[in-house]
Amino acid sequence: MNDNEHHSFMSTVGKLLLAFLGPIWLPVYWIWQLLIGLVGVCYYLVIERTQNVLSPARVNSRTRIKIQWFLVPLLFIGLVPALAVQLLVAVWQLLIWWHRILGSWQTGFQTTIPAILAGVLTEIVFLIVFVGSQYHPLPLKLIGLEYNALNPYWFRAEGDDPIRVLLAGPILIGLFSLVLSPTILARVWPGLRKIVFVPAMIFSMAVLFNTLKSFEPSVNFRWVYVAGGLFALVLLLSLMVLSWRTLHRSTALRQFVWFSAIRLLEKKRIALFSLAAVTLCTAMLLIIISVMGGFVEQVKEKSHGLMGDIIIEGDKVRGFPYYEGFENDENRR
Repeated sequence: MNDNEHHSFMSTVGKLLLAFLGPIWLPVYWIWQLLIGLVGVCYYLVIERTQNVLSPARVNSRTRIKIQWFLVPLLFIGLVPALAVQLLVAVWQLLIWWHRILGSWQTGFQTTIPAILAGVLTEIVFLIVFVGSQYHPLPLKLIGLEYNALNPYWFRAEGDDPIRVLLAGPILIGLFSLVLSPTILARVWPGLRKIVFVPAMIFSMAVLFNTLKSFEPSVNFRWVYVAGGLFALVLLLSLMVLSWRTLHRSTALRQFVWFSAIRLLEKKRIALFSLAAVTLCTAMLLIIISVMGGFVEQVKEKSHGLMGDIIIEGDKVRGFPYYEGFENDENRR
């Protein structure tokens, strides 16, 4: 037995022995692999991931930190602070993204800092107008007034609660100036959003505070009427723009049946060709039906004169069997 055969034999024996002792060492091996994986996850979260989050620009240029076996407990201790840092950074990035999108929608700014500042201001005005319209002590406290110091007839007249109706006007005004206006201007005139941004904010809050400080004993619908008129004006202008585009551009509205019929009849040649095509197809159908129908009837009549109604055939070699009996039966009838 040479060295290679001896080595292969010993390897086979060793594997058989390890397989025989598998119930003893296999669970230990699994636990060891689980601990190694857990240490690897902790190393990634504490060292790699935290470093990526805190300094993403230096990810490609950093050097890996080698952890010795006696420093492994520090990974488990630092896991909770690392996750907390990553969560705070993720929330901060989410807030930055949200305010940048909000400010860009309201003003059209593409630069990060102006868009974020505009987004923060927009969010504050949104909270004051929309939340304050439903929870009225909030804006009153901002201007130094207490809800209990108001005239009781203002917020509870004749057993009703007209403050909700009073504040429906500020809600509609806020929807128009803070939501609808920047959305329309983004499509029609994007540069105008920067000009009307601050006046729209001031106008929305002025309507709210003017309504809260009016101290009127009855419900006043003036801001509701103003907001309704603004929405009606936007709807009217939208219909005008839609009509203009329908008449001058190939939009989807021009693909309806009536638009297709009008365009077809606008030119005489197209109409004549269409009528001629329909006439020719109808004539061909009638001619084919009449010719084929008459031909079939003629064939039936000619065939009936040449051949009988009943034809009896027999075998060519043996002839027709029982012919005499059949003839006798026919004669008896």
